[in-house]
Formats: sequence, C-alpha cells, structure tokens
Amino acid sequence: MRRMLTLYTTRRTPDGFYSFSPFCAKLEAWLCLAGVPYERRGADPRKSPSGKIPYVSLDGELIADSQRIIDRLVAKHGDPLDGALDATQRATGRAVQRMLEEGTYFAMVRARWLTPTGFAFVREQILDPVVPSLLRPLIYPKIQRDLRRTMKGQGVGRYPIEEVHRMAITDFEALAALLAERPFVLGDAPTSVDAVAYAWVGCISASTYTDPTIEHVRGAPVLTAYRERMVAELERRSASS
Repeated sequence: MRRMLTLYTTRRTPDGFYSFSPFCAKLEAWLCLAGVPYERRGADPRKSPSGKIPYVSLDGELIADSQRIIDRLVAKHGDPLDGALDATQRATGRAVQRMLEEGTYFAMVRARWLTPTGFAFVREQILDPVVPSLLRPLIYPKIQRDLRRTMKGQGVGRYPIEEVHRMAITDFEALAALLAERPFVLGDAPTSVDAVAYAWVGCISASTYTDPTIEHVRGAPVLTAYRERMVAELERRSASS
C-alpha cells in the first residue's frame, strides 16, 4: 500500500490556484494528474534540504526540487503520464518545459521582484504573510539586491523591462501555437509537461496586479481555454481518486 506523501508548499492564491510559485504549482498539478495521494502542509524553507520550496516527505526522507521529486516518484511507482509517449513527443515536451522553466521563469521573476508594481504584489501576497514586520526593512532590500545580481548573471537583468516582457510574451505565444492544434500540449490527454504549462499559465493569470505579460496571458483565448480544460481535468481526477 502506497504511503501518503506530504507536500510542503505555499498557501493558495486568492482565486484558489495552487500557488503563486510555478514550481509549487507544477508539482501539485503533477501529483493530481498522476493520481499520487498527498497531504498538503505549509512550507518552511529553513527545513528544506535545498532551502527552497516545494519539498516533500517521502518514506521518511525530505526531498526538494519539483523535478527531482517527480523523477523519484516515477522511478518508484512508474510513469502514468509519459509512459506511452514517443520520442518526438518526449522531445517536444522537454523543449516546452525548458522554455518555461529556464526562460519564461526568469522573465517572471524580474517583473515580479524587481519592478515597483510587481514587488508590491510580492510583498502583499508572498512576503508579508510570513516575514515579521520588524525584519522587513532589513530583509526586503537584501532580497532585491541579491536578485539583481542573480538576474544580471542570468542575463535577463541586463535588458529593459519592456524587452523582458516581450521575451515572456513570445514564449506564451509559442505555447498557444501548440495548444491551438490540440487540447493538451502533446495531444488528447494531459502529460507531465501539462503540469508545467498549467503552472505557468495559472500563476500568471492568478496575479493580483497587471503588467504586459499578465495582460497577454489573460487576454489569449487559447490559453484561457487551456486553463479551463486543465481545471476540469484536475477536478475530475481529484473526484475519482
């Protein structure tokens, strides 16, 4: 009998989406799609093996990083989502995942954490609920200084914010082009890359402020319809589990 996995993640967004963190949302969507039972608890990054979230407790072991967790579960229980994919489908899924996780993600971080409007959202929805008020004047400037260095090293911090939004919008246009021809990223049924795509579309759509990338995603009929299909699919699978 499979033991219940404990997922340590963030609180849900005001509209009920899994998380404002796309990696937390990705993992939770994958668990639901794959039919893996789990218990949801609030995360404490200080207890994570990597210092980041999400992380899980699996067979008494704490494991961090959404993809490492998924890989471990696939090795342990099999691959119910991607087992029947052919080589071309796997390659396409890999390319979409890397685009969103290694490209779009950094554009999103730059826009959220290093613009006045974005950081006001981050403070209200992510930081203020967990950071004591006396520590905020010390911690928040340091977070932004560290992120500016990180974004400059990654590259996205070297461009005007308008170009950064254009990069992200181009990524979402590419995703929409794939979804215009099929209900899910790789075909008629969701696979692991849909957990990624849904996480990124959902996180952007759930934002409680607006910027050019958010406006594009919210205004793209193909992406809106995809999000609705994923919500229905996840609800169906949750009800049947």
